Amino acid sequence: MEPFRIPSPHRTPPGPPHPPPRRPPSISVGTQTEETPPAERGGAQEPPPPGSPPCPPPPAPSTSSPEPTTPESPPPTATPSPAPPGARKELLRRHSSSSGSCSPRRHLSRKAASSANLLGSPESRPKEPIMSPGSRRANYNLEGVSVKMFLRGRPITMYVPSGHVGFRPELPPERLQLDWVYGYRGRDSRSNLHVLGSGELIYFIACVVVLLHVPLRRQRHYLRHSDCVRCLAVHPDRLRVATGQAAGVDKDGKPLQPVVHIWDSATLLTLQQIGLGSFERGVGSLAFSCAVSPSLHLSVCPSSILLSLCPSVFLSPCPPIPGRSICLSVGPSILLSLSTSILWYLCPLVPPSLRASVPWTHHPSVLLSFCPSILLFLSLCSFHPSVLLSPVLLSLCLSVPGSPTLPSFGPSIPPHPSVPRSLCPSVPPSLHPSVPPSLHPSVPPSFGPSIPWSLCPSVLWFLRPFVPQSLHPSVPPSLSPSTPRSLCPPVPLSAPQDQGSYLCVVDDSNEHMMSVWDCARGTKLAEVKSTNESVLSVEFNPQDSSSIITSGKSHVYFWTWSGATLTKKQGIFGKYKKPKFIQCFVFDAAGDVLTGDSEGNILTWTRAGDGRGVGKGGKETYQIGQQTRAHEGSVFALCRRRDGTVLSGGGKDRRVLSWSPALSLLQEAEIPERFGAVRTIAEGPGEELLVGTTRNALLRGTLSGGFTAIVQGHTDEVWGLATHPTRCLFLTCGHDRQLCLWDGQEHALAWSLALEDTGLCADFHPGGQVVVVGLLTGRWVVLDTETQQPLAGGSDGNEQLSVVRFSPDGAFLAIGSHDNVIYIYSVTEEGRRYNRFGRCTGHSSFITHLDWSKDGHFIMSNSGDYEILYWDVAGGCKLLRNRFESRDREWASYTCVLGFHVFGVWPDGSDGTDINSLCRSHHERLVAVADDFCKVHLFQYPCARPKAPSHVYGGHGSHVTNVRFTHDDGHLVSLGGKDTGVFQWRVLGGPSPEPR
Repeated sequence: MEPFRIPSPHRTPPGPPHPPPRRPPSISVGTQTEETPPAERGGAQEPPPPGSPPCPPPPAPSTSSPEPTTPESPPPTATPSPAPPGARKELLRRHSSSSGSCSPRRHLSRKAASSANLLGSPESRPKEPIMSPGSRRANYNLEGVSVKMFLRGRPITMYVPSGHVGFRPELPPERLQLDWVYGYRGRDSRSNLHVLGSGELIYFIACVVVLLHVPLRRQRHYLRHSDCVRCLAVHPDRLRVATGQAAGVDKDGKPLQPVVHIWDSATLLTLQQIGLGSFERGVGSLAFSCAVSPSLHLSVCPSSILLSLCPSVFLSPCPPIPGRSICLSVGPSILLSLSTSILWYLCPLVPPSLRASVPWTHHPSVLLSFCPSILLFLSLCSFHPSVLLSPVLLSLCLSVPGSPTLPSFGPSIPPHPSVPRSLCPSVPPSLHPSVPPSLHPSVPPSFGPSIPWSLCPSVLWFLRPFVPQSLHPSVPPSLSPSTPRSLCPPVPLSAPQDQGSYLCVVDDSNEHMMSVWDCARGTKLAEVKSTNESVLSVEFNPQDSSSIITSGKSHVYFWTWSGATLTKKQGIFGKYKKPKFIQCFVFDAAGDVLTGDSEGNILTWTRAGDGRGVGKGGKETYQIGQQTRAHEGSVFALCRRRDGTVLSGGGKDRRVLSWSPALSLLQEAEIPERFGAVRTIAEGPGEELLVGTTRNALLRGTLSGGFTAIVQGHTDEVWGLATHPTRCLFLTCGHDRQLCLWDGQEHALAWSLALEDTGLCADFHPGGQVVVVGLLTGRWVVLDTETQQPLAGGSDGNEQLSVVRFSPDGAFLAIGSHDNVIYIYSVTEEGRRYNRFGRCTGHSSFITHLDWSKDGHFIMSNSGDYEILYWDVAGGCKLLRNRFESRDREWASYTCVLGFHVFGVWPDGSDGTDINSLCRSHHERLVAVADDFCKVHLFQYPCARPKAPSHVYGGHGSHVTNVRFTHDDGHLVSLGGKDTGVFQWRVLGGPSPEPR
């Protein structure tokens, strides 16, 4: 989409670009600076309040040593110049969010280091009765006329409103609950989109793992991570989830160590924390094991066993056993040893060649039928309503044909009472499963419908009485009280049946340490240095958990895990060009490995040996057996579907291709350009596909029908936020030059458009029909919210605009700029016409926040050097030098971070840049604060006592840049800076809202 152009402004100053900002002068009208003592400045510029006694003399300089630092108070650090409250501290920078260094254009992302504490040592100032020892370093005067606090050595005087009575600060009765997260982290992460057994999509952004139920438009959130989530893996049971986070620091500079959480997606409870203190920088990739045994042989006792196996299980065919008839079926990779006396109505997953080899003749012993989502089966079976194994084929072990225990079946046998006919209405009556209870005399009637033998959450074992105890340790002996165990020999296994028992993790250290962990015990089983190059993906071989594969920059490694050792063999490219990156890989039905690389090729890797190897030691090498040209540019994603076909996603060409198992192109589709390139692909129900893109969008659709977005978000740092005056709508803008209007009721993006430059601030007109957006270049634009068409615009200076605000009646627009000036425009025609009214000059640093009075005549403003100034706009944009006269003025909004009513929100030891945004609720009972340590705070309003308590909420993975309440105070919206997340919080509790 082409960015629209702003209409010609009424007044645009010509000339060369504005020079870089200079250090503000030491003394300016109405300001408080570090170089000039407040006593010298106040006598000449601001008269004392009427009736107030003379101010006490300033305390003498302390000769004692500086006050020792505490964990709540970081040590002071000298700094040469002020920095904006909305910027980031280099000293405590979180390096877990967006990669790359800050661009020179991002003025708001530069934050000065911490300097002096709020005040000097306690011995150097008088102790007031209303201040408790060790509390906030502020200073009330004796008569309670004003309160003074210091930030970075600058005194900030705030006058107490008349009639104000001190109160004990308390936690507000209201609380916040995360309601919805807008966005998805696709720009710099891979394999981060999966489908759970519940049907929910799971992905992550910032520190939040999101579980999205698309049909119900419902989100759940896992919030236990303390820093940005970087990778995700789903257990083979599709219930448990492992997520790894990056390293970071807390507000006191203490390191937050990377860790892996294993948790239950149904209850959102953490089951295990793995690797705390073992990983460096962050967790880059992880994967669960998923193999049973590559060579599982069943030694079957004379009676029958019925097994139902996971789709990922691979079984080799049982050898013929004299006197026994064996039948095994196992998901997409199917090897069947079929008895000729069985009639199968098989799933489409059975290869045609295998289906053709089955003699399709009716036999009275077994009839089998499959419903799309429920296995209904006949003879020697128990039914349980929780069986949802659509892609799984039934696995049967039958006794000798002709045995007296196998009766003849026919229409005269009544249906089994535990198999309701309504569960499978599409099965003809003649094929409907029916079995009399007498077939299972030793099994209690309640066994099928009430006792699910879930040996893993997606596998149900239906056991006959003569199952040996050795088959599985959890089989209770009471199932076969009269059968000697010696008659049923054990099941020999050539490898452990792990079924997700192990987790492989690769961290982001220089050596990219690779480790294998026991998920249940949380213990490390093996660890090795993998490579100095970046590792992008890791997976266990689904047929053998002792085999692990990693890929990344210029490598693909085939690892063998044995005990506490991990050994690797590098893939041999031979005559093929070695790509710079191998971004993804999958396993095909034959057990070979398909890799996608930066050259746009899909390479098929086979293990050399057993007659196929070349040269000495061929059994220990992996070579390319086939190269397939797939995409223009990189192959970012590969996905193997349930039917055996393979999907590939391209970067530059944005195409999704479908390939046959032999890698013949079957079908293709192209992703719209506005969504970016394909980052990851997941398979949904039926033919549906889910695609994550590099522009942080999630798409749903089919190759034939196209794709539509179900999740969208920003792709770069977000700063601008405005809420609609009468509806649950809010507007966001940021460094990605996107302006987005979100519907908080429907939890969806209403519209978005491209701006000509970075958007930093926005505000709705009181009528709600137009919105103004301030840009990085000093330009501003007014848009119609219905048509998205520009209505007006202008340019004020050549520096970025930090705040735009309409007056309560909509008659004026105030624009705060980084050139230290507030520009005032008169507004007519319901926000469609603007004329310059005046300029408020007097600040000695850039404007950070401003608010209008309720009558629309006055403005309160803050600046980068922590000034609080008041302006008479109706009287000609005059600076009110006697700030005492404004102490009782009522304000239509309260977003200024400095002021008497909110000074209690500042933490101990703050350097003045720790709070980026603040917002008072419309009912004037709450204050929400966005801080520089990834937290959202909820305070009681007014918050005019030091060390006020607050509810603290995490989830963001970067500095929180902005917060705003919706029109009815039912929700709070917060922006996550570099994590690009837009969070919508529900406000719970408190008194019922009053009609406005």
